[in-house]
Amino acid sequence: MYDGKTIWFVIRGIAGHPSDQLEWEYEGRDILILTTGRPAVAVSYATTFLTVWNRRHWRARQFARVLRKFTARDYRVHILAHSEGTVVAVDSMKLAGWPRVESVHLVCGACDSDFHRNGLNEAVRTGCIGRVHCYMAGEDEAMWWENLDLGKILFGIPLRSRSLGLKGPRNVDDAVRSQIIEHRDAPWDNYDHSTCWETGKIEATLLQVMANAHA
Repeated sequence: MYDGKTIWFVIRGIAGHPSDQLEWEYEGRDILILTTGRPAVAVSYATTFLTVWNRRHWRARQFARVLRKFTARDYRVHILAHSEGTVVAVDSMKLAGWPRVESVHLVCGACDSDFHRNGLNEAVRTGCIGRVHCYMAGEDEAMWWENLDLGKILFGIPLRSRSLGLKGPRNVDDAVRSQIIEHRDAPWDNYDHSTCWETGKIEATLLQVMANAHA
């Protein structure tokens, strides 16, 4: 029986450093803790555009171990991930055997946009994931760079496909369409890749994410 245990995981993208407590994932963690009264964990790492492929599988394995520990203790898990963090999130859930996750929030996703190929269709259909929210920024220049052949190779996107942040969710099964939700309207239509984490906007972003998690 559910005993009220809930936890949020906040996963950053590239171009940050775990030692910098001013990075958005730490502020996002703190906002979630203060607003929900529940624990939240910032998942941080250091990588760049050109080295993002290096240790990607290691990052996924590490987070998969964490996921298993909390889901085995019947925690209600919510995941918020940005950019490369969406790759970490999806790969980790897959490596963990798709444990139950209440909601997944993929912001400006650098992951594969094909929901059949990335496994999210099946995970939602079988009840492993409650809902997947996809947030696309209308002025996302980082995704335009990732759409180049080199970017696709570095981020593991098939050359004939596109990233989630650029294309939005593709090949979504009709049976789960109501549980895979796109967010493109204002203010996202005028946002760049990381605008949502800027001072003065991060609070509104987190409030929207929290509202969507419980809609």
